Amino acid sequence: MEALLAVILPFIGSLLSAISWKTRDGRAGAYASLFIGLSFLTSLILAIRFVTSGEPIHYVIANAEWIGGPYGLYYDGLSIVMSLLVSGLSFLIVLYSTYYMKHEYGYERYFLFFSFFVGSMMLVVTADNLLLLFIGWEGTGLASYALISHWFRDEEERYVGDLGRKALGEPMYFSPTHSGIRALMFTRLPDVAFAAGIFMIYLTTGTFNIVKLAESPDVFVSMLADKGLLIPVLAMLTLGAMVKSAQFPLHEWLVTAMTGPTPVSALIHAAAMVKAGVYLMLRFMPIAAAGVNILALEGGGAALLSSFQSFSLAVALIGSITAFMMSTMAIVARELKLILAYSTASQLGYMFAGIGVLGFVGEKTSLVVAVVLAHLMAHAIFKAALFLGAGIILHSTHTRYIDEMPRLTPWLRKTLIAMWLATLSLAGIPPFIGFWSKEGIVGLLLEKGLTTAAVLAIVTIPITGFYSTRMLMFNNRYNKGEKELEEAPGYVLFTYGILGALALVLGILWPFVSEGYSRIVSHTAGLGGEVEEIVHVGATAIMGLSLALAGLLLSYASYHLAVIDTRRLATSLKPLTDFLYDRWYINPLIYKVFVKGGDMFATAVYKGVENTLDTAIHVRLTTAFRKLSIFMRRLQTGDLSSYVSYLVAGFVLALIIYMLS
Repeated sequence: MEALLAVILPFIGSLLSAISWKTRDGRAGAYASLFIGLSFLTSLILAIRFVTSGEPIHYVIANAEWIGGPYGLYYDGLSIVMSLLVSGLSFLIVLYSTYYMKHEYGYERYFLFFSFFVGSMMLVVTADNLLLLFIGWEGTGLASYALISHWFRDEEERYVGDLGRKALGEPMYFSPTHSGIRALMFTRLPDVAFAAGIFMIYLTTGTFNIVKLAESPDVFVSMLADKGLLIPVLAMLTLGAMVKSAQFPLHEWLVTAMTGPTPVSALIHAAAMVKAGVYLMLRFMPIAAAGVNILALEGGGAALLSSFQSFSLAVALIGSITAFMMSTMAIVARELKLILAYSTASQLGYMFAGIGVLGFVGEKTSLVVAVVLAHLMAHAIFKAALFLGAGIILHSTHTRYIDEMPRLTPWLRKTLIAMWLATLSLAGIPPFIGFWSKEGIVGLLLEKGLTTAAVLAIVTIPITGFYSTRMLMFNNRYNKGEKELEEAPGYVLFTYGILGALALVLGILWPFVSEGYSRIVSHTAGLGGEVEEIVHVGATAIMGLSLALAGLLLSYASYHLAVIDTRRLATSLKPLTDFLYDRWYINPLIYKVFVKGGDMFATAVYKGVENTLDTAIHVRLTTAFRKLSIFMRRLQTGDLSSYVSYLVAGFVLALIIYMLS
C-alpha cells in the first residue's frame, strides 16, 4: 500500500490546496508541505524495505493485459533513488516556498500546481508501464506551464533578459506568460514523437509494461529490429527525453523558464522535471543495450550493434555539445538565475554524454547507470541549494542582475556559506560529491574511446569552475555599495543549508558508500554486469581537478584579486561576448525559421489552399445551389399543361441519350 501512497499523497495535497483556494483559508502551503513530506517518509520506508530484502517492490494496480498491462508501480534500484530525490528535495523546496510566496498573489494556486507537479513526477519515476509514465510526463508539463507563468500579470521585474535587447532583430526578453507558453510549445512536438514511439512498442510487442520488456530484452529488440523500427523508436523516445532535459537544440525553453518564482526554478531544474528525460534514458536505454548485446553474442547481430553504437554516439555528442555550449553562455551572463539555468542544462549534458556510453560497455550497463545516476543525484542536491540560496539573494536585493546588487557578504553570510558549499560541488572540487560524479562520466568517455565527446566534456570543466565561482565572487569586485539586507529565517536557511552540507558530507563519504550504492542500483530492471567500483582516483581525476582549479583561480584573480580587468576584456571582445550573451543566436534563429517561417507557411496555405477551398465550398457551391433552387422554384407554376410539357421533354431527352449511348 505504501507504494501507492508515495505517489497519491502529493495529489491529495494538491486537492486540499484547491479547496483552500476556494475557501481562502490560507492553509494551502501547510497542506502541500504535509503531504509531500508524508510522500518522502513513505518513499523512505520503501527504500529501507528494498535495501533489506534486495527485491524490487511491484504494486500492480490493474492487470489489463488486454491493453498492454499490467499497470502499476515498480520500485527497483533506479526508481527508489529517484523517488527519494523527488519527494525529499520537493519537501525542502515546498517548505521554503511557504516563506518565499507568503506575500505573493496566487498563493493557493501556486501550491495546488506545486503538489500536482510532485505527484506527476513521482508517477513518472515509479510507473511500471510506459502509458502510466507518459500520463505523469504530461502532468509535469501542465504543472510547469502554470508555475513558470505564475506571475501572469507580467510585471517588468518578473521578465528574463534585458528589456529592449534584440538579437538578429528578435527580442531577447520574455514575460512570464510568454515563457510559460514557450515551455509548453517546445515540448509538444517531441512529446508527440514520444507518444508515437510508445505506441509503436505496443503495436510491435503487445505490451506497454517496462518490466516485461526488461525480462526479455533480446525478444523486444529483435521484434523491433525485424521491422526496422529499433533506432526510429529509440530516436522518438530520446527526442522526448532531450526536450524535457533541455538538450541542444531543444534547450531554449529552460532558459526562459526563469520567469517563475525561484522555488519553481529549484523544483524544475533540480528536483524534478529536467531529470525526467535523463530518468527515461536510464530506464529504457539499458534494456535496448542488453537486447542488442545478447543478439550480437548469439551471432548475426553485428549490423544491429553497429547501428546502436552509432545512435549511442549521437546521444553522447548531443550531451557533450550541450554541456560545452551552455557553459560558455554562463561566463558572460548577468542574471543570477540565468547562470544557474545555463549550469543546469550543461550538467544535464554531462549526463546525456554518459548515457551515450551504454552502446560501448557490453554487458556492464549497471556501471554506466550507477555513474550517471550519481551525477544526477549530486546535481539535484547542489543545484537545489543554489537556487534556494539565490532566491534569498534576489528577495533581499530586489534585482536579478549580479552587477546591480549591493555588497552581500556582511549581511547574507549564512546563505553564502551554503551556496559556496554547493558551488564548489558544481565546480568539481574534491571532496565534494560533484567531483566524484563528474569525474566518473569523463572517465567513462575516455575509457570507451568517445574522443570528441570526451574532449568537449573536458574543455567544459575549467569553464564550469570559472562561471560557477564567478557567480559568487563577482560581487566582491563589482557591487552597488553597502545596503542592509535581510537574512532568511532559521527554518528557511535549513532547507538549503542542509543541502549544501550534504554535498560536502556525501562527497567525503562517497569512496566508502559508493560500493553499496552501486549494488542498490544494480538491482534495476534490465541492467546487467557485475557491480564495479565507480570511484577511481587516477589520471582523469587529477586532470579534472587541475582544470577545475584553473577555472576557479582565474575567477579568483578576476573578481577577488582584481588583477584581470574582465570588463575591459569583454569590451575588446564585444562580438564574441554578444554572441555568447545572446545564446549563440539560437533563440532568434528559432523565431525566424520556425515561428515567423511557420507563420508565413500558414499564411500561404491559408491563402492558397484553405481560403480557396473555403470560398469554393462555403461561397461558390452554396451560391450555385441557391440559384439552382430559385430556378427550380420558378418551374413550379401549378399549370398542368406545363408539367406535361416538362414530362414529354424529359422523356424525349432520355430517349435521345439512350439512343446515342
